[in-house]
Amino acid sequence: MRRDDFIAAHRELWTELEFLLDELDAGKDPGAAQKLPAVYRRVCQTLSLARSRGYGRELIDELNGLVLRGYHQLYGRRVLVPAEWLRYALVGVIRQLRKDRVLFVVSMLLFYGPFLLTMGAVQIWPELAFAIAGPEQLASMEDMHASGDVRTGRESSSDLAMFGFYIRNNVGIGFRTFAGGALFGLGSLFFLLFNGVFLGAMIGHVMAIGHGAEFWEFGIGHGSFELTGIGLAGYCGLKVGLGMLSPGRRTRARAMFESAREAMPVVWVTFAMLTIAAFIEAFWSATGVPQISKFLVGGSLWLLVIAYLGRALLPGETR
Repeated sequence: MRRDDFIAAHRELWTELEFLLDELDAGKDPGAAQKLPAVYRRVCQTLSLARSRGYGRELIDELNGLVLRGYHQLYGRRVLVPAEWLRYALVGVIRQLRKDRVLFVVSMLLFYGPFLLTMGAVQIWPELAFAIAGPEQLASMEDMHASGDVRTGRESSSDLAMFGFYIRNNVGIGFRTFAGGALFGLGSLFFLLFNGVFLGAMIGHVMAIGHGAEFWEFGIGHGSFELTGIGLAGYCGLKVGLGMLSPGRRTRARAMFESAREAMPVVWVTFAMLTIAAFIEAFWSATGVPQISKFLVGGSLWLLVIAYLGRALLPGETR
């Protein structure tokens, strides 16, 4: 191929990489980071061809400069300021979920479906809760909510200590659900279903014995972030698993790595949500604030989470 034909054939690709780098340098489109690796690899291939075919120092220097910019953006990226992180969370994450809209919906259904079904079933067959959760765990839930003061059932009277406990618990659940994707998605599938059934049984039992109002007064504040965070962790794990099940021309290890990298923005938002849930649970849910205030705040937080993630179900750009 002649030099001019080579340039004409690949100029659009080089322009695309330059545009992505300009967008990322200016902080205008954090979602461009998801497109950058694939475009960068293709430009690297054209640089290699230009060198091997001796297309001239001018072209090679131009491509080399472009590749160096891409390398520094990928591996030496500057720290994002808070405003850019916020923009990334509001735009980049939703774009990724919109791209995987079906998988996102399936992961939520795999958690919320068993959760709601089990919670409802326990109202009809109360003994079902004992078959799922066990008497000791159910007794602990009863003690926590029967008095209407959840502090009496806590392991520590210190809100700060409980904050640490809740973070460890929430992040542990989220991490296991995400990491289970490495087992071809089976681990994530298991943890989504298990947590949905288990939590549904526990909450359903408290409601069945007549303490539903006390539980929801406590749980509605942090529930939106905690429960939805589990579903998001499942999405991330299932994405990794699907990449391994259908690697295409890649090795399974490479497919797992690339799928995990694509899911990473959602992973960070997931663990942020689980941390927020722990904070609310420790410093708000267990306080003596009037019940009506807790329901108003909790309802508002549910609407906020639904409005945020619901944008992923709307038509829009998925690239």
